[in-house]
Amino acid sequence: MIRRLLLGVTLLPPGLRRRMATGLGRRSSSKNVHALIRGLNDDNQGVRDASANALKAIGPSAASALIAALTSESSQCRPRIALALGQIGAAPEVVVPPLTQLLRDPISTVRVAAANALSESGSRAASAVNSLGRVAERSDPESTAAALNALGQIGSAALPCLPVIIARLEHDDRNVRVAASQAIGKLTEAVGADIDAADCMTPLTELLFHRDFAVREAAAQACAAIGPAAMAVLPALIQQAQDKRVGLRHAIVTGLTNIAPGHPDTFLTLVALTLDKEWTIREAATRGFIPFGPNARNAVPRLKILLNDERPRVRQAAIEACAAIGSPARFLVDDVYLRLFDKSEETRDIAQDAFRRWAPDLAEFLPTLFHELESTNEIRRQTAAEVLKGFGCHAAIIIPTLIATSQNSHIREVVSTLMK
Repeated sequence: MIRRLLLGVTLLPPGLRRRMATGLGRRSSSKNVHALIRGLNDDNQGVRDASANALKAIGPSAASALIAALTSESSQCRPRIALALGQIGAAPEVVVPPLTQLLRDPISTVRVAAANALSESGSRAASAVNSLGRVAERSDPESTAAALNALGQIGSAALPCLPVIIARLEHDDRNVRVAASQAIGKLTEAVGADIDAADCMTPLTELLFHRDFAVREAAAQACAAIGPAAMAVLPALIQQAQDKRVGLRHAIVTGLTNIAPGHPDTFLTLVALTLDKEWTIREAATRGFIPFGPNARNAVPRLKILLNDERPRVRQAAIEACAAIGSPARFLVDDVYLRLFDKSEETRDIAQDAFRRWAPDLAEFLPTLFHELESTNEIRRQTAAEVLKGFGCHAAIIIPTLIATSQNSHIREVVSTLMK
């Protein structure tokens, strides 16, 4: 009771009131819930946040009181109540209907809060799709962007609203364009090949050249999610591959590898991106060689450098690319072998696995491994033995000859044991 009283005394320091709100969230009771709902209308942002978090901690039992409070005449309080209702984890049949009704509120901030709260329910808010579609089609920019985001979070059930979402790609407001692009990406991820992306291509291509980097990035991410059906945007993606924004370059790499993983123009762009100053771009571009397999043979000179990159993740990607390329990359076997002694354990494991996958193409490297068994360094001996073991039947032809010519009886015994 003391906490409820202190929470409502605005003359007290905000820090104390925040602690009172947090304490009320530890015990579910109708009086505590009502006190916290009043706390949502506090003048101090910290107290409002603490009250919302406390209601979230109380959980679904706070739903009925929050729904009743949605009738508040305060346009400042209704959005906070709506957001709290979306975050308490109550069953969708309880929270979705009142939140859907709130989408008709005359106040924009209330509609935005209702849409954001519905997005918290994801696919469970499918019954709100039509109402969200109407908001996205005919409302102010803030409400439209929030409705588009909610439709994207709902997923496949929002597919009937795709024409509305596509139309919003050409909206005057940048936040609406970003939200529409993101919604298309999320819908595509949800329904896969069932989406007809043809009508998206022209507006998305235009958005790739928009002056606002957030719009460009969202458009590139949408294209990447669409995949091969977005082939028409490939030239535009390639043109934007050197954009100064790291996030956009990431989206470009993902788009190239999702849309046209074996295309010659994709390959050339990936080679250029392995020179990027941002290591995460170098890593992503290097992994982009993997789907090409042996057709990425022209990347071998660049992979030699990437195998010695300062970043472990880049070195790991280069190892995996070499293994995927196979025989054309066998000239890098010495460089990959050095990664077996990398300071990163994960890199060493990936190199070991690469040798197992690469074994059919590396018969000429067996004598080198065999002589490594004679090293005075125990780690090098153990590493060579593990690699030889991974070669299995691929070493069966040459191993007997190596055993017969070896002057070291211990080595002969070790290799004979490995090959059994």
